[in-house]
Amino acid sequence: MPTNHTPHYSLSQWERDDRILMEDFNEDNAKIDTALAGLEETAAGHTAALSRRGNCQIYTTSYVGNGKHGQANPITLTFPRKPLLVIVAQVNYGAMIVMPQGCAHIMHTEGNRGALVVTWQGNSVSWWTSDNSLIQMSEQDKTYMVVAFCAMD
Repeated sequence: MPTNHTPHYSLSQWERDDRILMEDFNEDNAKIDTALAGLEETAAGHTAALSRRGNCQIYTTSYVGNGKHGQANPITLTFPRKPLLVIVAQVNYGAMIVMPQGCAHIMHTEGNRGALVVTWQGNSVSWWTSDNSLIQMSEQDKTYMVVAFCAMD
């Protein structure tokens, strides 16, 4: 039987003249098994908690404008999850709109040139303006890049 033991789990620390017994090995293995099972349970709990804390899915897509604007011709995008923030940029021009979840009216980066009406429903967002297709981000044959930060829950 060993006379020395580890400080945290009291596992056997053998010395040259100790008598080795199967029971000592079995006790040590049981302590190790219990400790590892506790760590596994703790890690699983932390992983589950982290998956619900501030994570988001980044989703990218693009669309081509049709030249139309106004309430009868909104742009509507649907995402795999509920969008929390949507950014739309015109590829060659550098203009953009930034739409935080729930915001009903936003300004185009052209500032005083126009405001957009925004509607959020489930995994979709729609917007329109009565000003023109440039402000609505729907100019004919122009490509628009979209980045959305979507909720993970």
